[in-house]
Amino acid sequence: MSKRDYYDVLGVGKESTSGEIKKSYRKLAMKYHPDKNQGDVKSEDKFKEIKEAYEVLSDDDSRRKYDRFGHTDESNRMHDPFSDIFGDIFGGQRQQRQQRQQPKGKDVEYNVNITLKQAVFGDVIEIKIPKEHKCVPCDGKGVRSSSDSAICRSCNGSGEIIQSNMFGQHVRSVCNYCNGSGKIIRNPCITCRGEGFTKKAENFKINIVSGIFNGERLKYSRQGFTNKNNGVTGDLYITVSVLQHDTFVRDNLNLICKLDVGYGTLCLGGKVNMVMLDGKVVKLTVSPKTNVGKMLRLKGMGVKRGNKSGDILCEVNLKIPVSINSKHEKILLSLSRFE
Repeated sequence: MSKRDYYDVLGVGKESTSGEIKKSYRKLAMKYHPDKNQGDVKSEDKFKEIKEAYEVLSDDDSRRKYDRFGHTDESNRMHDPFSDIFGDIFGGQRQQRQQRQQPKGKDVEYNVNITLKQAVFGDVIEIKIPKEHKCVPCDGKGVRSSSDSAICRSCNGSGEIIQSNMFGQHVRSVCNYCNGSGKIIRNPCITCRGEGFTKKAENFKINIVSGIFNGERLKYSRQGFTNKNNGVTGDLYITVSVLQHDTFVRDNLNLICKLDVGYGTLCLGGKVNMVMLDGKVVKLTVSPKTNVGKMLRLKGMGVKRGNKSGDILCEVNLKIPVSINSKHEKILLSLSRFE
């Protein structure tokens, strides 16, 4: 069974703003949430569909890909379809179990510049990212000595705060005062400043897939910083920026360039050498009486992404000689009568 259009699922148009999409999602999720429709399989399936649509359309990068490719370019969803923004409202047992889990460590954000050639053909590049190591002086505890920490008075050492929601249900959440550790540090370790870890730059290899788009965000799980209270590690996110090329301009899966052709070849036709993005030289056939601005298409020789391939589009451009001698002038003057 084919999937419904995500915009239809949320009842919004393609021109809708992120705020309008979020507002529609809140309304539909409130209506079909499983905690309000327990035992209703149809409502559960409907909620999953709504959640999936929102995950795609609420993110600018994934929304751009969906608008371009539809369902064919979807990546695997990394979110639990039942973990939604209404966790504070619906305090069922599932949400309580999730909120009892302490948060993971901080994510690491990194930007990397690559050439158009790397983006088109793919590459493996190496960068330096900050990595954490257990602090030696304090043995990862973050304090100078055991007497330099005290039990958190806000949560009485449990690391959790229990509150009641609007339905009278008890909801557990991580204590913000001690960040779930249950302890307050009085005198932090001088070396790690209470973090329990020291940071050091290390080499990290990135696999650039062929056909990657400018602005794509790569995720590497468990490559971020670690929460010293529970040992859960955050993720590494790398945003790819593609540098401009001197000859080629990318348009989706197509590569566009200008092809310099002499006046004689434009009139009489002939072969013209063209240097490809990978450095190879191919001969293009220019037909007689070709006008400037005409596009010559090299089918399937553009950008490849999965099972799709673009084209190379060469815009014919008149090549003007750098130097013209008297002999050339006579020839050009004799040709001017044909203008």
